Amino acid sequence: RRGPRAARATAAARGEIPGEVDVVVIGAGIGGLSAGALLAQYGRRVTVLESHAVPGGAAHAWERDGYTFESGPSLYSTMTTKGTMNPMGQVLQALGEELDVFEYNDWMCHFPEPVGTFEMRIGTDNFNDVLQEAYGEEAVQEFAMLREKMQPLAKAAMCLPVLAVRNDPAALITLGRFLPRVLESLPALPALAKPYSTVMDDMGLKNQFLRDWLELCCFMLSGAPASGTPAS
Repeated sequence: RRGPRAARATAAARGEIPGEVDVVVIGAGIGGLSAGALLAQYGRRVTVLESHAVPGGAAHAWERDGYTFESGPSLYSTMTTKGTMNPMGQVLQALGEELDVFEYNDWMCHFPEPVGTFEMRIGTDNFNDVLQEAYGEEAVQEFAMLREKMQPLAKAAMCLPVLAVRNDPAALITLGRFLPRVLESLPALPALAKPYSTVMDDMGLKNQFLRDWLELCCFMLSGAPASGTPAS
């Protein structure tokens, strides 16, 4: 069943751009698409403009010979979990959009020697084994140090849902119930706005494989290197 919002989106996809709208969004990346969809959900007439041939920005995909290639993010978490803190998951739930997802707990990784090929599983035990075998106890301890120092940042990143942030007087209502969490995590909040590469430097992370691994994680999550991925 197609509602008015779907009909408007279909019309725009055919090139039938209306002459007058309430909001024009420039750029059909994830941010632009999310903003446009939420505005339309609240009854605004929206046009989203994009210079590329396909929408999605850093998160678009293309097909060649029956294979689908992702241009950027390829690691997704809690997108369909009720009450998720994932910003994209929050947007999808606010829109009432459901995703068909397949959950998995492991995947194969291929790195140059001395790491080679290994199976990455949810958790840290087998990754510690990989570090121990390839780089010794010092790398294992450095990874443990990283996890310990990341705990306050992880807690701070989870203290305030993205959709609770607004710039009108009603912000006092939406933000008020999260205030105790925010105050508790206040010392760690400034670091969330830093690029993750800066956070790695501040933490004194030196093992090059660990830095490369985190660079890969940043790209899979955001489609950008660590220098372009906020720590949040």
